[in-house]
Amino acid sequence: MRSSHRVALLLDGARGWDAGVLRGIANYANRHRPWKVLRPAVTYYQRFSGLAEVSVPTLLKHRPDGVIMHESEMTRHLVRSGVPTIVVPIGSLEPDGFYISCDNSGVGTMAGEHLMGQGLGHFGFVGFANVRWSQLRLDAFRQCLAQRNHQVDVHLVPLAPSDSEQPRLHQSLTRWLGELPKPTGVFVGNDDLARAVAELCQLNDISIPDEVALLGVDNDELICELSGPPLSSIPFSTERAGYDAAELLDLLMDGQTPETSCIEAAALPVVVRRSTDRLAIEDPDVLKALQFIRDNASRIIQVGDVVKATTLSQRTLHNRFKAAIGHSLVKEINRQRAQYVAGLLTDTNQTISRIAWKLGYRDDAHLVRFFRREMGESPGAYRRRLT
Repeated sequence: MRSSHRVALLLDGARGWDAGVLRGIANYANRHRPWKVLRPAVTYYQRFSGLAEVSVPTLLKHRPDGVIMHESEMTRHLVRSGVPTIVVPIGSLEPDGFYISCDNSGVGTMAGEHLMGQGLGHFGFVGFANVRWSQLRLDAFRQCLAQRNHQVDVHLVPLAPSDSEQPRLHQSLTRWLGELPKPTGVFVGNDDLARAVAELCQLNDISIPDEVALLGVDNDELICELSGPPLSSIPFSTERAGYDAAELLDLLMDGQTPETSCIEAAALPVVVRRSTDRLAIEDPDVLKALQFIRDNASRIIQVGDVVKATTLSQRTLHNRFKAAIGHSLVKEINRQRAQYVAGLLTDTNQTISRIAWKLGYRDDAHLVRFFRREMGESPGAYRRRLT
């Protein structure tokens, strides 16, 4: 039987993203072989406990066989010491490094589609300057919106500003928010920053979501639910990423050569809360149609059903809907139903047969064909990849 490895996990379990990764790591370790987990004090507890700040010498005294950590000044020193290290990156990826990353491009595209789906015509992005994942999310967001000839107003802030910089940065962001055309959909680099933006909106009487529809990333539930109003956010499959990262680290600690050097957490469907739960559409019949489609995503509906919810003919509704939303009624019906099924696959343990029955499909095969056409893979493959 293989001996247990000593693994240092320099992640913060109080953070939603980190907590998901840690759960995945724990699942792997418990399923395969127990690890002796080293958890040197994180910054929050150091303030109150008097414990020494984590450093390379103090960490190496624990004799770790491997490390999973956020990128910091320690990272290069640990790699040079020969300890297998998997990093959650901030900057660019080194060709010989090992990483846990995110589907940043997928997040940016999803954000664009979600905010355009609210009927908005103006868009903004708030992110971090000189941070790789923030830039990748912005690039994909821009590209998605450019396909509909939309521009993006951008405001970037430093990742770790000093206390003396805070008043100036707040004034600059407040001015930017005030100058945005209203209503605007604003995509923010992560939930922490989105909450800060929400607080500035509240202080300056900018209504969310009526004037600014706000969308974050990570779906850190405590941050999102305690924001005012609760924040819509895009989650990642962090538990699966944590499990795969633990498997990667195990190979490295055993001296094996892995097939991949980067574990990517897939983007999951938007968790819609009040900060974007609006339909900024002037045409009342298009608004009725879109609301009817959303309210009935859990069952099979046809275009004729949507038409009956309005006062228009099918042709007129089709033309107005496409002009306002950018695609057809059929595409929106299928998109909303596919997102509903995706949520059931990732958030519940319901069998595919049960989901098919709930939606009104005659058998599993019809649901599988529909989902593969809309999402590019079968329901089973989607669930295995993201859970």
